[in-house]
Amino acid sequence: MKRNTPAAAGSVSSLLLLAKLAAHRRQPLVLVTFLIFVAFVAVTLFRRHYSANNYNDVRRAILLCEHNQENLQQFSDIAYKQVGLHPVLVEPKVLGLVLSLEKTREDYVANQTRQYGKPKIDEQDGSKVLTWQRVTEADKVLAAEPGAAAGNEETGTAVKSVVVDFSLPLTVFGDARVVCNQWRTSFVIFYKDGLVLKNGTKLPKMSWQIADLVEKMQAAGFTVAAFEGDDPRLTSASAGVRLHAADPLVLHLRFFRGKHNIYVTVLYERAEANVYWHSPMVATNGSKSPVHFGFHAGIFRRFDTRQVHLDFGTPLLVPNDTQQFLSDFPSSRFIECNIGRAQHFFQAYPPNLDGGGGAAFVVNATKVLRFGRSVLDELDIPFWISSGTCLGWFRQCSIIPHSKDVDFGIFIKDFNEDIVMHMLLKGFKLKHRFGKESDSLELSFVLDDIKLDFFFFYEEEGYMWNGGTQARTGKKFKYIFPKFSLCWTEFVGLRVRVPCQTQSYIEANYGLMWDTPVKQWDWKGSPPNVRENGKWDEAELSKVVQVY
Repeated sequence: MKRNTPAAAGSVSSLLLLAKLAAHRRQPLVLVTFLIFVAFVAVTLFRRHYSANNYNDVRRAILLCEHNQENLQQFSDIAYKQVGLHPVLVEPKVLGLVLSLEKTREDYVANQTRQYGKPKIDEQDGSKVLTWQRVTEADKVLAAEPGAAAGNEETGTAVKSVVVDFSLPLTVFGDARVVCNQWRTSFVIFYKDGLVLKNGTKLPKMSWQIADLVEKMQAAGFTVAAFEGDDPRLTSASAGVRLHAADPLVLHLRFFRGKHNIYVTVLYERAEANVYWHSPMVATNGSKSPVHFGFHAGIFRRFDTRQVHLDFGTPLLVPNDTQQFLSDFPSSRFIECNIGRAQHFFQAYPPNLDGGGGAAFVVNATKVLRFGRSVLDELDIPFWISSGTCLGWFRQCSIIPHSKDVDFGIFIKDFNEDIVMHMLLKGFKLKHRFGKESDSLELSFVLDDIKLDFFFFYEEEGYMWNGGTQARTGKKFKYIFPKFSLCWTEFVGLRVRVPCQTQSYIEANYGLMWDTPVKQWDWKGSPPNVRENGKWDEAELSKVVQVY
C-alpha cells in the first residue's frame, strides 16, 4: 500500500481544517483563504508531477535517440558503404529539425564573422570546421606584460580560437525530442535501370542491391518486411488490361529493431522523364500503415541531394533544397486512374475512334493539354483537368473522343494577367474573355481547332464555384461544387492534377449517371449544379463579354 508523505499528509489535514472552518463559520475571509490554499496546493502538486514527467520524457527521449542513432548509423553504413545504394532522408519532422539546426548554426556563424572577420575553414572527417581568431581586452593586457609567452609576435596580443563543428547534433534538447520520440525514419531510393553480372547471370542492378541490403540488415539483427505490387506502368489505360506479365515491384522496405522503424520507399520513374512515383504503404494485414511519408501514393520531380553530418558521424543524404521539398510534400499525393472502371466502361461502350474524327481529336486534344500545361507551369500557376476532360480521366482513363474541347480549372487566387500573353506566344488564339477577376472569370483559347477553356474557381464558406456567361444575353450562371483539394495523376502520359475527391466533383457536374455517355450537352441547362446568377449590367457588358 502506498503511503502519503508527511508533506502531503500535512496539506490534506490543513485542507480539511480550513474546509470545516469555512463550512461552520461561513466567514468570507476563511472561505477566500481556503480557496487560495486549495489553488496553491493544486499548483504545487501539478508542478511536481509535471517536473517528474518532464524529466522522464527527456530521459526516455535521450535513450530512444541513442538507440535510433545506432540503428540509423548501421543502416547508413550498410546501405551507403557496403551495398552502394544512396537512400535519401525524407522524414518531414527530421528534415524540419535539420533546417532549424542549420538556421541556428548559420545565424551563429554570421554573428561570429561580423565580430571577428572571415573564419579559417578546415575539413575533419568530411565535416567543415570553422575557426575564428579573436582577441579580448584581457588577452591584450596579458600579452603586454613582460615575459608573456602567448601572443602574436607582430602585435604582442594573445590569440584565441573559436571552433564550430558543422555536424548537426540530434541529441540536444528542445525540438530534437520530436525526432527522438518518433518511432520511424523514412528514406527514399530512386530506382535506376541497369544490369549487373552476378555468378554469370545478368540481373537488374538495383534489384540485386535491394536484395543485398535486406540480407545484410537481417544479419545485423533487424526484422525486415518487404512490400511488393504490380507495376502500374505495364497496364493499358485505354484497354484496361495488362500489357505483359512481369515480376512485381519492390515498393517499400521496413527495417525494425528495438521499437524503431526505418522505412525505405522505392521511387520509380513514370509518366515523364525525371518524374518519380511511389505507391502507398500497405501493411501485411491489408491496412494502411500510419507512416507520415508514404501513407498515400505520391509523385515528385527528381531532386538533387546533399550530405548532412549527424552527430553519430555517418553522413546522410537529404534533398538539396530541403525547404522546397517540405513545401512540395503536402501536395505530392497521387491517385491512380481506376483501370477496372475503365475496363468496365469500354466493355459496355466499345470505343469507335474512327467515327466522327475521334482519333484525330484525341491526338490534337493531347497536344493542346500539353501546350497549355507548359504555359501554366512556366507561370507557376497550379491547375487541374476539369469538366469533360476530368470526366474522361475518371470514367475511362482517356480523353472522350466525341468531346469538343479541353477544360482546365484554376483557383482565382492564382490568376495572373500574363496568362493571355504567354498563351499567345505559345501559338494559341484568344477566343473569348468573360467576366472579371472578382466575378465569373473565364478564358477560352484555340489551337489546331481545339478549344481550351480556363474556368476560374471561387471559394465560399462550404462550397466552391465557377461562373459562366451567355455572350448574347449577358446572363450569368454559377456552377456549385463541394470543396475539394488537389492530387496528382497520370493522364495521356502527362503529370497533371485532378480533384482528390473526384467522384463528388464529377457527380456535382454530371449527376449520378456520369458513367453513361451523353453526346448532346447544354452547358447552361444540363449540369445538375448550374444556377442562374443574374445578369451583367449594361454599362459593363463591353468589359465582361469580349469575343474575338
